[in-house]
Amino acid sequence: MSWLPATVGLGLALAGVTACHLPTMAFAAPVITDIVPASGPAGPAYPIQATIRGTGFTPTGNVVNFGPVRLRELPSIDGTTITFGVPKQMSSGGEVPPIVLPPGEYLVTVTNVAGTSNAVTFSLTRTP
Repeated sequence: MSWLPATVGLGLALAGVTACHLPTMAFAAPVITDIVPASGPAGPAYPIQATIRGTGFTPTGNVVNFGPVRLRELPSIDGTTITFGVPKQMSSGGEVPPIVLPPGEYLVTVTNVAGTSNAVTFSLTRTP
């Protein structure tokens, strides 16, 4: 017996008989509607929890890109929110101390198996 590609659909042919069409699942890319809060003080002395609200987030495997920092494997319990600690530092590699993210605007996106979302802005402000 040999396997031959089917000429119709996603099935396979075995000895000239077409196998069943395999179901496919399409997921929509994530969409961010907002991030709350949308700003907070820079510096590691001021921890902030932020929540991204939107649609298309997966139960596991979401990656939040916060400017130059990637936060991996973040869950979404309901598919519409992801809560995370706002990064205040990023690795500088090796044995060098981490680099503190300076005040400024940082683009935030979510990436998962369905694709990458639109970007929203989070502002790190000067410390109080």
